[in-house]
Amino acid sequence: MIVGGVAASAASLMIMSADRIEMTAGSFLMIHNPSRCLCGTASELRKEADELDKLARVYASVYAARSGTEYGLRALALAIDYQGRPGVSDNAEAFWRARRKTGEAGRWFITRGHGGFQHGSRIWYASPERKSGGGKGRNIKLLNMATDRLKDTVFAMLGRVETGTGALLAGSWMTGEQIAELVAEERLSKGWEKKPGQVRNETLDLSVQARALAEHKGLLRLAPGALPDWAVGGLENPNAVPLAQAKADRPDPAPDAAPAPETPPEAPAPRPRQTAPRRINFLKR
Repeated sequence: MIVGGVAASAASLMIMSADRIEMTAGSFLMIHNPSRCLCGTASELRKEADELDKLARVYASVYAARSGTEYGLRALALAIDYQGRPGVSDNAEAFWRARRKTGEAGRWFITRGHGGFQHGSRIWYASPERKSGGGKGRNIKLLNMATDRLKDTVFAMLGRVETGTGALLAGSWMTGEQIAELVAEERLSKGWEKKPGQVRNETLDLSVQARALAEHKGLLRLAPGALPDWAVGGLENPNAVPLAQAKADRPDPAPDAAPAPETPPEAPAPRPRQTAPRRINFLKR
């Protein structure tokens, strides 16, 4: 889009959707905080002021995203896997209780998966009723996941190649093995299973846990005009960290550490062609 005169107020926000923005000599871009002409009681005006503050954060995130500001995000929530070999559950509980002592319990969630499509909810946060071998359950809460229903969603997200909205994008840094793990399963009548010959599916499992955490935090309840702070893009997000600051905050290597020998970089292994996820005609929610 080319601005040849003035892009003011709401027009300045509209042009942010363009793939490319060009300003001719003598043109202007005018940005201001959202405003309204209002009348009403004090409580009504306070409510409207809160709404304007929310809109201001949303608008600021749009402008920041197009300004070229580079930033990263600290993790809003992290998962602790509850299932696996003997002792994993005990270690998961001990780790979570240690995090609770440091005041971080609200950031860490112990996750447990349940296969099949028969579950009434996609996720539920509750204490286990009993141990797997019988007896009273642990006095902790688990983020339970209907894994097969969540895998439906993950594969639907992988199939969204025409738009970034709702898509799950594979990072350019991912190896061929990690891509293979992401599409390691196929949907059968009773649930998702590994494809013949496929051994690892960790990337897919991590994507399911990430989706469960996002939904638990309120992903499906977001309203564009009233986003919580953690869902706002740009440096207005309390979890945002400028990349320059993040690099500066990294600890210096130990002074007595011997420098690593210089070796010529190895040529990256050719990435196997990723099989496009098949279309899911029925997505249970």
